[in-house]
Amino acid sequence: MEQIKTESLLIEDVRKMLKKLFEANNIELSDIDWILASVCACSKSKLLTLTRLNKEQYKNLLKIVKQRLKGKPLQYVLGTTNFFGFNFKVNKNVLIPRFDTEVLVEAVVKAAKIMHKPRILDLCTGSGCIGISVALLTGAYVLASDISTSALDVAKHNAAALKAQVEFVKSDLFEKISNANKFDIIVSNPPYIEEGELKWIDNTVKNYEPHLALIAGQDGLKFHRHIISQAPAFLKQGGLLFLEVGNDQAIKVNELLREKWADVKFIYDLNSVARVIVATKK
Repeated sequence: MEQIKTESLLIEDVRKMLKKLFEANNIELSDIDWILASVCACSKSKLLTLTRLNKEQYKNLLKIVKQRLKGKPLQYVLGTTNFFGFNFKVNKNVLIPRFDTEVLVEAVVKAAKIMHKPRILDLCTGSGCIGISVALLTGAYVLASDISTSALDVAKHNAAALKAQVEFVKSDLFEKISNANKFDIIVSNPPYIEEGELKWIDNTVKNYEPHLALIAGQDGLKFHRHIISQAPAFLKQGGLLFLEVGNDQAIKVNELLREKWADVKFIYDLNSVARVIVATKK
């Protein structure tokens, strides 16, 4: 603990200490302001008006930094993250929402806004970030499912905290989903990491995030295959399927869509990677 102590409680001195520590441990320096804002219970912009920490704030800061130095993702340490402008609870039972997934939400919201009272199914919901964001931004009916009870507990908490009208069901993909009243949109960010790739991914992901939500068979497309083959039975005619895909997976997923789907489109993220695939039920 000695290496993460400073004699001063001045925020500027604490910031210098953290910068030195984080640089030595290859930790993003942007984490510093998030940590300070968290212990001060204020926004990052409000930090500019503060000059020092009190002893209790500094004690909490040391606890957070100690966990961060061990490699635990900051979002799990703080227990929250921002996604599409909303604050979501996250813990070891759900993946940390990525900025790339905002591209998926943006595309679904755009499509839903031109539909009349759309019904939307969010498969593999995890923290609920996709379905909840879509519900809040469109007012659409959203049913969100996940195989993990622990993940659904987090998603339900987030829906309640954000006052989002979302229905939840525990289901292994479509297993417990009724197709009596079909959906206008099905959206999913399913697991898509190949089994053999796990040893190569970042340690903070491998050691802390739930493997159930990461690994998808030998080629990473196990869940995409199931969704693509089963989704037509749950979609209205002309309904849309939105899928997030991993790097270099778009072409392979496009091949899977050929038989039962039309008007396949790629949507690119800020790194010019085909991150989302949209297809229309024939």
